[in-house]
Amino acid sequence: MVEIIKPKYVVDFKCIGAECEDNCCRTNYKLIIDKKFYKHMLYKSKMNIKEAEVFKRLHKQGSGAWGTSSAYAEMLTNEEGHCFFVGKDNLCQVYQYDGPEKMPDMCKEYPRLTFNRGSRFKEVSLTLGCPEAVRRLLFYADALDPITENQPSNIKLNKKPYERPPWFAAVRLLMRDILLIEDASIEENLYTLGLTLADLQALKAQSPTLMLDRIEYHSNVISSGSVRYAYQKTPPFRGATALIFLSMFDYLKACLVPVSKLTGRFFELSTLLDQNIIAFAKDKELTSAKRQDLIEKILQNPMALQRYQDYIATRPVAWINFFLESMIRHDFPKSGWLNVWYFQTYTFIYTRTALMVIALERELNDHDFVWIIQSLFTLLHDIKTEERLLLMCLEVDKRIEATICKALSVESGGDWSTGILFALKMHQASTAQT
Repeated sequence: MVEIIKPKYVVDFKCIGAECEDNCCRTNYKLIIDKKFYKHMLYKSKMNIKEAEVFKRLHKQGSGAWGTSSAYAEMLTNEEGHCFFVGKDNLCQVYQYDGPEKMPDMCKEYPRLTFNRGSRFKEVSLTLGCPEAVRRLLFYADALDPITENQPSNIKLNKKPYERPPWFAAVRLLMRDILLIEDASIEENLYTLGLTLADLQALKAQSPTLMLDRIEYHSNVISSGSVRYAYQKTPPFRGATALIFLSMFDYLKACLVPVSKLTGRFFELSTLLDQNIIAFAKDKELTSAKRQDLIEKILQNPMALQRYQDYIATRPVAWINFFLESMIRHDFPKSGWLNVWYFQTYTFIYTRTALMVIALERELNDHDFVWIIQSLFTLLHDIKTEERLLLMCLEVDKRIEATICKALSVESGGDWSTGILFALKMHQASTAQT
């Protein structure tokens, strides 16, 4: 028996099939299938297929797709780069001809992600490359309520020792409490999170008692309002938000080049954002400096800002759930630490800015929010793409930090993210100006 912990949004998830705005069968993923499916399709399927038309055997069997089965063969795609078995109706032909039990493990499990926590238990999440998964996570207050099941497992769990540090629960609880501060904006709470994590990470290798004492200290400091005072008194720095957004945006567009068939949701999104920026500028020939200046002006545009604020007010748990889910996925704070905060905060700044660019044109809706998050994470299904994006973000942050420290005539701290913290201030500064 194995203990399986699933958030409620995982339990409630149901594939919406042909109604999905970005059907996973048409999302150009690399399709690694298991031996059982491979053998069935060649010798028992009603579809009468030929191996060379559909499969490419792998020389080495690797780790399971989504943690569910052996990587036995790669499924070839059609001329559009989509799954060989997807029909014109966006439905799976394997499902239709042979039944759902004959589908490959990867397809039966997607978008579920299973994380083996040693030999003790497993945690299940959903990839945010699935639009319905994004909706289930962001828009329901009880989405992350844990549900525990005990099930027999046919998966070999990791036999290596797995022990969470004694302060694991205390750090996670502190992070949760910070995100749930009701009378503060999400920007202020992320600012507080960044400062707190930067300080606590220095104690990871120290005595657990020191860490627990420091956690209590931060809890008291936050309650006293001194961090809030520091946030409110920190001056905004023009350029930080725009540089972060444009660096991510341009990097993601560059990801489309080697995957030329991936012209779906992100391609449509990037086209819309570019069109809105050009329309706002009234100039098709935009230099890098002009684009950065335009993004800052968009962030201060009263109409775009009001539309963003009005929409976000209707989804009060969305950003909280987004950050809390990442803690589960990354087994935070056992691993990740500031990198988790870096990446999620960069994603927040990117998404917030993209929403405001869309808001130049019209009122915002749930489709826009899901569109931005899901199209980003679809590109990030490639682990190397995600790793390179994080490295790019860290380099951008260093550039911003150096510029800010030079402008303020102070030395670089080197142990926390000056660039991201100043980028979080942009929203408050815009609000004050309107």
